[in-house]
Amino acid sequence: MLSLDWIAGFFDGEGSASVRIANNKTCKYGFQVLPEITIGQKTRPIIEAIRDRLGFGHVYRMGGGWQFVLHSRIDIGRFVLLMRKRSVLKKRQLVLLARTMRHLERDATSAGARFRGACLSKGTMRELLLIAREMRTLNRKRHRHTVDLSRLEIKLKSPL
Repeated sequence: MLSLDWIAGFFDGEGSASVRIANNKTCKYGFQVLPEITIGQKTRPIIEAIRDRLGFGHVYRMGGGWQFVLHSRIDIGRFVLLMRKRSVLKKRQLVLLARTMRHLERDATSAGARFRGACLSKGTMRELLLIAREMRTLNRKRHRHTVDLSRLEIKLKSPL
């Protein structure tokens, strides 16, 4: 059986914590906030073992390998609680992800809105934009499906 410390080490080496901001015309500012945790590997058994040990998450075939993926606020919250003190290399990403989840949860609850940014306040969107920028810097790479964050920044500066 895999230990949580082992999973944290594997996540540090093969995982990713991100806060993507994607185009979505149905959202207030035209963008949607998409927190995500992934762990990738070429072979399926180790990814399934991680999912089975944790008891949550999904396994998908991606390209030439397999990924353990978390999208739901509950699963991301569980993972952050389990890994934040165990992770060494991705500790800051997990802290930022926890902040993201608190912002999304607070705004979604107060607005009675769907999770992920349908009706987030301007202040929350500004905070999430800063978090997304720092996450990109920490992760040192641009994902192929990322949007230009300066477009959201311009929208947040203009009166709506």
